[in-house]
This record gives sequence, C-alpha cells and structure tokens, in this order.
Amino acid sequence: MRILIINSTIQGGGAARSATLLHEGLVRSGISSHIFCQQSDFNNEYISSLYHSNNIGKWITSLDRLPIKLLGIRRPKLPFSLNWFPNNIVNHINRLKPDIINLHWINSGLLPIRSLLSIKCPIVWTLHDSWPFTGGCHIPGNCDRFRLRCGYCPQLQSKRQHDLSHFIHSQKSKVYPKLPLTIVAPSNWIADCSRHSSLLKNKRINVIPNGVDLSVFKPHIKSEAKSVLGIELRKPLVLYGAFAATRDKNKGFDLLIDALGILNESGIEYELAIFGTNSLPTDFNLNCKVHLLGNIYDPNILALAYSAADVTIVPSRSENLPYTVIESLACGTPVVAFQIGGIPDIICSDHLGLLAKPYDCHEMAQCIAKLLKRKEADVIINSKQILNTVEDNYSVDTQVKQYLDLFSELLRNKDTNV
Repeated sequence: MRILIINSTIQGGGAARSATLLHEGLVRSGISSHIFCQQSDFNNEYISSLYHSNNIGKWITSLDRLPIKLLGIRRPKLPFSLNWFPNNIVNHINRLKPDIINLHWINSGLLPIRSLLSIKCPIVWTLHDSWPFTGGCHIPGNCDRFRLRCGYCPQLQSKRQHDLSHFIHSQKSKVYPKLPLTIVAPSNWIADCSRHSSLLKNKRINVIPNGVDLSVFKPHIKSEAKSVLGIELRKPLVLYGAFAATRDKNKGFDLLIDALGILNESGIEYELAIFGTNSLPTDFNLNCKVHLLGNIYDPNILALAYSAADVTIVPSRSENLPYTVIESLACGTPVVAFQIGGIPDIICSDHLGLLAKPYDCHEMAQCIAKLLKRKEADVIINSKQILNTVEDNYSVDTQVKQYLDLFSELLRNKDTNV
C-alpha cells in the first residue's frame, strides 16, 4: 500500500501537524508513506516538494490571490483561497504512483481545483477547515451559503449572486462529482457541515479524530516544567497559545484579554504564559505577570508548557478539532474554551475542562476561576481521568489504525469494481 499525503506545508499550523503525525504513524506501521508539499527544506526519501525555492512558492501564492486584488476587493483579514493558478503538480503525483492520495490543506496555490480530475486513484480528503465545501472562505462564521451555491459572499462584501465565491463554488461542483472522493472529518461538527453542504453532501464522510504522540505529550512535574521554562514557582499559571497567537483574530486573543480582565476583578491571583508570539500588542494593559514563550517548534518544549500550566485557555471563535486542546489534556492540564466547532467533542465532561457559551467572556472568566480554585486532591484525580480519556480516544496510533482500516476498504472496493 503506497500512501501519498499532500499538504501545503510540513511546519506551522494544525494541518501540517496532522499530516506529519499521520505519515510518521503509517511509516511505523510498515506502510509506504510519502509527503508532498509546496516547498520544504526537508526533502528526503519521504518528503518532496513542488518548488525548491521558497521565493517561488511565495510568488505562486501571490498569483493565486491575484484575482481578489485585481477586483479591488476589500475584505476581513480571514483566509480566502481560489486554487486556480495552473501548475504541474499532477506530473509529480503520478511519478510517485500512489495507491491512495490523502489530501489535507492544499491551498496557497498548491493544488488547482481542476487538477484533481487527473488523479485516478482513490482520494481521501481530511478536512482541517471549511474551504473544501465553500466558495473560497476557510472560516464561514455565521454564513451558511455553502449549503446552496455561495454568492452574496459577506467576506467579499459582495451584493451579487454571481460573484467570485459563486465562481469557485461552481468550479468545485463540476469537479467533485467525477472524483473517487472520501471525506475524513476530525470532528462531528465539520462532518455535519459537510453533510449539509451542496458540494459534499453526496460523498462518504468518516469521522476520525486527530491523534497526538503520547510519548511526547505527557505530564511532567509542574515545578520542573516551570523551572525549565524560566517561570518562577509562585502563582497559578494560565496558558494561552496558537500559531500567530496575537495576530490571528480567529484565535480570540482579544476575547482572552476581556475574560482575564473580568477575572482580575474577582481578586484571583495568577500569571499568564503565552506561546506563538514574541511580543505583546502596544495596547496590552492586563494587570498580571506575563511570560512570553515565543514560537515553540519543539513538541517536547510545548509539552513542558502545558505541564507547567494549571489551565489552558482556548478562546477561539471557530475551531475544528484543535491540537491545543488535545495536547493540553495529554499533559494532564484541563481546558477552558467556548462551546464552538469540534471542541465539545473533546471537552465532554467537567473533569476535562469547562465550556462557556460562545464569546461570553464573563462566563469564560467564571470557568477559569472555578478551575484555579480546585483543591490539590481534586487536581490529582482529574489529571488521572484526563489521561485515561486521551489514551482511549486521541492517541496517534488509534488515528493511524482508523485511517488504515479506511484505506484498506477503499482499495478492496477499487479492486472489486475493476
């Protein structure tokens, strides 16, 4: 069985992490797995890329976004991808002769929509956001026009049915029915969105949660973890982090600050640790000690950050099945988040953490306070319960087994239909 995993990058973001973890798990299971990305400095026998220069990759990404610029569209700072600019990626794919292709995040100009028609083997598409079933947006928010044919796109500030989002949706609607396509949804939320979308409602959809490497993400003694990170052992520690932690509005840094501002009024003392940034906004005025951990690329250091914390906050506006939540739990640290997306799949009981109503910062502050006030005995009991839940549901080995079962079934069906 030869598996080709396609993702735009192999570093940065949940999709890259998912693709890499799955690849490594397949290789450990004795499966021939290969990763194909847009550009990488790690080219080896398992990883190859479309471009050998990062500058070319950036140039192609800019070309893919060119129609939006030419149309003079002013829109929110949310990702919006077209995947229209042609390239020769299919030639590279065919040379690798895969039995199954597993798509992850294919944007930034990596895989044009029409090029999917040249792929003849079964395609398994793992959804990391909503782009595969929309007319270009990755985070639809309150818009559900993907259930129809898009158009009147709020992110494009469009007042026309036949706008750019409608055009991209139409291109997908011509391609998808011709594809041997199976969908993998990491969360029940995005599975439900797919089933109600006009593009994917007739495709097979399997729910397979993301998994983490439990040999890396595991509990460490809190005092030792803090010491390694240079954090003095004084007050309870609240942790927040994300890729582009203070710049990506979807990650909810502004909501975090509002919630912690309310928490401050209760008189509870704590310190805040942040990863994913090296600086704070100029208007930051939260009255607490802040530890900036910077961009953490080493998962072992990230595990120390989770272990050092008493609670991890995930104030995102939209999420699928975020690694931040699973990784924190794998290190024995409970999570406070909003009840959105796939997060309720994970935080399904109080010993795992607490969920606030979407964007209710007062309720989020109350949830944080409740966890920080726990007695030490309760913390120990909860940590054991958390670890049992993660081991049963979110190990990368469990994820790999589910993927292999799916891949094997698709190949059997393919051989039967030949």
